[in-house]
Amino acid sequence: MSFDKLQTVRVALKSSLVDRDEAVDMFLCALIAKEHVLLLGPPGTAKSMLSTLGCSSIKGFTSFKYLVSKFTTPDEIFGPLSISKLQEDQYLRIIDGKLPDCNIAFIDEIFKANSAILNNLLTIIEERQFDHGNKRIDVPLNTVVAASNEMPEKGLEALFDRFCFRLFIDRLDDDHFAEFMTRAVDGFNNELPVSDLLTQKDVKTMQDAAAKIKISEELISEVKSLRHQLSMKGIIPSDRKWGKALKCLRAYAYLLGDDTATPKHMECLINVLWDHQEQIPIVTTIVGRLADRFTAELRDISDVISSIYPGDDEVKRLNKDDLQELGSKLLQLRTRLENLGKDYPGNVDQVDKVLTRVANLMKKATDYMFSS
Repeated sequence: MSFDKLQTVRVALKSSLVDRDEAVDMFLCALIAKEHVLLLGPPGTAKSMLSTLGCSSIKGFTSFKYLVSKFTTPDEIFGPLSISKLQEDQYLRIIDGKLPDCNIAFIDEIFKANSAILNNLLTIIEERQFDHGNKRIDVPLNTVVAASNEMPEKGLEALFDRFCFRLFIDRLDDDHFAEFMTRAVDGFNNELPVSDLLTQKDVKTMQDAAAKIKISEELISEVKSLRHQLSMKGIIPSDRKWGKALKCLRAYAYLLGDDTATPKHMECLINVLWDHQEQIPIVTTIVGRLADRFTAELRDISDVISSIYPGDDEVKRLNKDDLQELGSKLLQLRTRLENLGKDYPGNVDQVDKVLTRVANLMKKATDYMFSS
């Protein structure tokens, strides 16, 4: 029941926005994993709309929303000081309706927060605790969705690290812009139907179910490989980040309706393991290759074919030795394809198409060799 409602909300959120499917999935993963998500990108790219819709998708969750500026005071985020308690020599805040009192929060332009706010933010987001007078109290926070138009400045690394999921949301491309304009004529629906909303009980049920998702041995092996390959590129996520990655994998597997986390679920880690913007394409390439080895291997073989067989006219001009070497390379590629088909029997049709291409090229190379 909870899973079905999750899928209904997932579809509703995606249909309310244009080209924001990945961001919706990462928001829901953060909700299930009890983690936080940061949306980065230029103004006017639906970061606030996505966050507002997401925060309103859980019935019974108390929410807190605030646009931060450099002039924002701690009172606005954590609540004003209680005058009556000050008279009793107690430094307590009235936290009702503020961040320490909510289940889910949207904080816009979070990196504009000043140092007076930052320290308490770090504790609330990571430890879900708040220094209240002379006591540290637990807070009911499940997830913070934050947004920023730019990457954090130096000195804000600790706050940035608190967000497990980080996504860059860019302006729409031409194809999606056409869809946006068509839908804008009738206006966008900024509210989800009440009947579609998740409940607190649903969220707890989903979190418990996700925690029981099995981790396949193949996934563990690929994650080890991922860690090694990233380190070779100078990208070294902390052990804490790898621990969070495991929660993310389970959450993503649950979101997709799977009972075991496998390498295909690693694609969610593209939004988890980078710290600097220039690392994104590197992480994307490595994770993509490991998450879908079949596609990566088939693409690599196809690229090699194109590089060694540029076209009939050029191949015709090769001498016999070069043609013989070409035939030998094509034979090696055929062996790779046959092994790939054995490893992935469910994708045999795709393999057969490339095998047919290789066979035709081998025949041409042989014909040219004997005709020269």
